[in-house]
Order: sequence, then C-alpha cells, then structure tokens
Amino acid sequence: MSKTFYLGSFIGATVLIFVLVIVAIVAAVVVPNVENLQAYAIVGLVFFFILIIVVAIYLTVVMAIMFYKMWDAINDDEMPIHPVLAVVLLLIPIVSFFWMLAAYPLFLKYYNEYIERRAIGVQALKPGLFYAYPALLVVYIICSIIAQIAPFIPGSTLPLLIALPFSLVAMAASLASLVVFLILVAKICDAVNALPLPTMGGMVSTNEDGVGGGR
Repeated sequence: MSKTFYLGSFIGATVLIFVLVIVAIVAAVVVPNVENLQAYAIVGLVFFFILIIVVAIYLTVVMAIMFYKMWDAINDDEMPIHPVLAVVLLLIPIVSFFWMLAAYPLFLKYYNEYIERRAIGVQALKPGLFYAYPALLVVYIICSIIAQIAPFIPGSTLPLLIALPFSLVAMAASLASLVVFLILVAKICDAVNALPLPTMGGMVSTNEDGVGGGR
C-alpha cells in the first residue's frame, strides 16, 4: 500500500474542498453586490457542486480501495470480515458511519490476531490511534448536533451559551480527527506492507529479516 497515494489523495482532496468553500463564501458576499456577476452566479454554483461531487466520488473510491487492501492483507479462513464485505459496508449510507467507527478497532484486533496466529515476526499494532479516531468522530457528531439544536431552546442568552462551546469543541474534534486519520492511514500502510506476501501453495515470501515486501 502506497502511503504517498493515500495520504496525497486525502490531503489533496481536503485542501481542495477547503479552497472551494472559501471561494463559495467569497462569491456569496461579492456576487449579490455586483450586477454584472449575477448572470454567472448560477453557472458558478453548478460548477461548484459538480467539483464537490467529483471530489466526494474520488474520496469514496480511494477509501474503498484502502479498505479492501487492508482487510485483504489479513484475510484467511479464520477472518470473519471478508474484504468485499468491508467495502460494501463502507458504501451503504448510514451504515457506513457506524462501520467507520467499528472498522479501525476491529482491524487492530484482527491484525494482531493474524500475526500471532501465523507467527509473523512483525510488531503488533498499538491501540491508541485506532480508538482515538472513532472517539473523535463521536465527539464531533454529538457536539455538532447539540450546537445545532441549542438555538431552538427558549431564552435570550442560554442558546448562545450552550451552542458556542459545543461548536468550538466540534471544530476542535473535527481538526483533531483529520490529523489522527492521516497518521492512522500511514500506520495502516506500514502495517500491511510489513506482512509477508502470499505465494502459491499457501506459503509466504519474506525478506532476509523475515518481513514481507510491500503491497
């Protein structure tokens, strides 16, 4: 698994989405005040949504490829999660969110069991990042929901006092989850690449130090 490809894809897509959002915000402020630009507003809006959809599709494809390869690397007769199932769960709306919360802790568990079962001389994965990422996602979702609901609470200052801190926590959790996710992707690539490559007859190929080649 190529860290350059996956990290480049996720970082590049994130930066592109950020730039598009900034451009959209600037356009929303400028366009209504400039009569000559109003004629191009609809075209620009359509182009904006097309780019967002293209980026979303690309990210989904890259994530699906990553999920297939990481689960395929530890797939054997004792593995309950088939690589195809891992991808299918990722593509089902709503289900995909809960699968994203469970996939990384489960991969940690089954990866470590796999290398122990096959007596592969590679370092076991540590749980920190694999649990931190889904935890940050949960914090982000909960705080975002509370921040959105708070303005509907009756009162003059109470909604603001509730919404503001939860909005800040949600923003912090979102940024932290992105950083943790990128580090997690790098860790997964290293872990998969450290496994021996399967060969015909069920044997495995290894380097001189007992560690297999990359995928």
